[in-house]
Order: sequence, then structure tokens, then C-alpha cells
Amino acid sequence: MNKYTDTITFKTTKKCPEDFDFWTFFWSYPKIDKDASLEYIVHKPNGKVYYHWKAKDHSETVPNLGTLCQSDFSADFAGGNPKCFYNKEVSITFMVTKGKIEFDQNEVENFKFRFSKTIKAIEI
Repeated sequence: MNKYTDTITFKTTKKCPEDFDFWTFFWSYPKIDKDASLEYIVHKPNGKVYYHWKAKDHSETVPNLGTLCQSDFSADFAGGNPKCFYNKEVSITFMVTKGKIEFDQNEVENFKFRFSKTIKAIEI
């Protein structure tokens, strides 16, 4: 298990809607030490891990402060079935393995969650 030197947790201010099957988290990359590894955990409402993301699995270079990021979640993709969030809040904890995490406050105010329902097409 990694030793984290800093963590920051964000929680939605409103409950998630019901009856969505995929969702997206829009966020901005924080300032971190050049030798640090950034990770985040999306927590289920019961505190268990829904999804654990590690930057080193997606990029060899550290993005600049404020780089816009998009994380997608669905039953057949990252995280699995999102039903556990129906009418609940979402909590996400960012962690680094060295130094501190510094989010630009203006960017944090623009963090967004989008909840969507797939419309199935029927071919006749």
C-alpha cells in the first residue's frame, strides 16, 4: 500500500439523481511535486471503494496545474454499476505520494458532475 503525504476530499453539495447509468466527473489537475504520483478514490456511500484511479497508469508526465480532466464511470467501464449513488452524495479523495496537493480554488469551483441515462436505439 502506498504511503500518502497529503489528501484532499471533495463531496458533492447535492445528492445524485436516481435512474442514471453513467456519470462523468469534470475536474482540473492540481499542482503536485514533479516526483509525486497523484491518485484518487471515489467512495461508495458506505465508505467502500467504488473506483481507484492512478495517474501513473494513464500518463508518464505530470499535467500542468489546471489541465482539464474528465473521468467517466458506468456499469461496463470504470467503477461499475452506479446504482449505489442513487439519491446519495459522491465523495472523492485525491492523494499524493510526495509533497502537497494544491488545487486552484477558481478551478475547484468549476468541478462538475454530469449524470446521464443511456437511450437505447431500436432498429426495425
